[in-house]
Amino acid sequence: MKQLAMLFLLLVPGLALAAATDFARTLSVGMRGEDVRALQKFLNTDSEMRVAEMGAGSPGNETDYFGPATKRALIKFQEKYRGDILAPIGLTFGTGFFGPKTREKISALSVAPQNMST
Repeated sequence: MKQLAMLFLLLVPGLALAAATDFARTLSVGMRGEDVRALQKFLNTDSEMRVAEMGAGSPGNETDYFGPATKRALIKFQEKYRGDILAPIGLTFGTGFFGPKTREKISALSVAPQNMST
């Protein structure tokens, strides 16, 4: 069973990364840190939410800076999961602010054996 779990985490790197990073702090534009890099890696696991297609922020080139591209990708994520992230707090559109509801959803996705595209 343990080997199967490890294989799953190797095949779905964004989930393994998110599981390894607890995303304990709120993030917004202008902030820096390894948690920002982990967030970018997580977002880059879904082609619809990539931070960038090439250069800084693209898969394999994630940075520790939360800039406009990270915000745009995070808004896409929030809107994809609007029922879990936005609706409970009375919002319709994503904000790009990495707060409690968004962290909660990423945590749920990182421990559940599912693909972000569901």
